[in-house]
This record gives sequence, C-alpha cells and structure tokens, in this order.
Amino acid sequence: MNSSPFYIQKTRKSFTEAIESVKASAAKAGFNIVAEHNMKNTYESHNLQWKSNYTILSFCNPIKSHHALSLDKRLGCFMPKNIIVFEDDDGTVNIMMMKGDPNKMNEFFPALGIGEMSAKTMSELISIIDNSI
Repeated sequence: MNSSPFYIQKTRKSFTEAIESVKASAAKAGFNIVAEHNMKNTYESHNLQWKSNYTILSFCNPIKSHHALSLDKRLGCFMPKNIIVFEDDDGTVNIMMMKGDPNKMNEFFPALGIGEMSAKTMSELISIIDNSI
C-alpha cells in the first residue's frame, strides 16, 4: 500500500493542455475553480528565478462545502481543495494533490461523522486527476 501523502500522475499532455483537462474534469465532477495561481509568473514578478511551470488550481464543490460548513465552520480550514499541475526539470508534466485521511477527519470531528464524506471527496479528486491524464 502506498503511504505517500501525495497522489501524483504523469501525463503526456502539454502543461497548458493538462491545466485545461483538470478544469474540465473538475467541472464535470461538480467542482468550481475558485483560484488559479501561476507560481512561475508570481516568482518572476518578484525577480526570482524559476524555470519550470507550476500552477495551483483551487476547487470548491458548493454543495459539499455548504454542507460541511453548516456542520462546523472549522471545516473551512480544509477548503478549498488544490490540484497542482507542474513540470519536472525535464519537461514532464505532473498532476498532483495531497491526499487526506478520512479517519483523521473523524478523529478531528468525532461528533460529525464526516469520514465518509471526506473519503468520497478524496475519491472524486483522484478521479479528476485520473480523468485528466
């Protein structure tokens, strides 16, 4: 079993194609993009050198987030969900996210029983990545 806290898939798509594919896949899954942060542009605007593309896409599913925040406003600390598209130094394009542990969510919020919702969201995000490669 892979114990890495990250889920990473390589794609043969270009960097721009991968970003568009993630956005389209996320929209089909009911997630809205709430932010797109191009880190290379940010660094270059501050005269910092960064040679490869790296973009953070932040997503929200309004129905899920409304339900979660209605249960406990502290759950907002786990939102929005980020999927990152980046290039390795050799130009290989990767799509990545940090995996959550639904059991931890139950530990953090035992009275809410949100582990199942957390597991379903994590599964949906993994599917977004898989459908984008």
